[in-house]
Amino acid sequence: RTPALKDLPDRYVAVRFYFRPSFPDTPENRRFAAQVIHSLSEEVPVVLLNTGLRLDDHEDVDVPARNVYRVDDLMRLEQNLEIQTEIISRAQAFVGTYGGLAYLGPFYGVPSISFYSTEEELVPAHLDVAWRLGRAMGVPVTSLHTKMAGLLRGMLSAHVEAGLS
Repeated sequence: RTPALKDLPDRYVAVRFYFRPSFPDTPENRRFAAQVIHSLSEEVPVVLLNTGLRLDDHEDVDVPARNVYRVDDLMRLEQNLEIQTEIISRAQAFVGTYGGLAYLGPFYGVPSISFYSTEEELVPAHLDVAWRLGRAMGVPVTSLHTKMAGLLRGMLSAHVEAGLS
């Protein structure tokens, strides 16, 4: 483990939401990312993979929350990908914007769930690659439209409530 990462918890979920054409900077997407981060952090520590660097057109979503660890102070141009890779490789899961980082977790046996809100900006062949990668590595990989999260939450809540009655 990189000495700079020694203060991270042993178990956590790695999270990175950032804006891109498939997840544009809208009030709805800002709220969505905040809700996901807050919900996750109620159950498990979250390590936010924001870089604080402006390397491309991807602006990070910054969401302060309890039980959220930040590492942006460790990010340097020459090592930010190395740090993000190490954090994801040790995570229980990766959650965030559909994009390159969503493909990284499966190589380390880490489940990955990513979100998009503008389907027209996706390349179907890329989604197929992600699905095949997960299958080949034996780890769950999925990308969902943000609208599916509410549906899933409702279905799971109904299932849990039915099991409790």
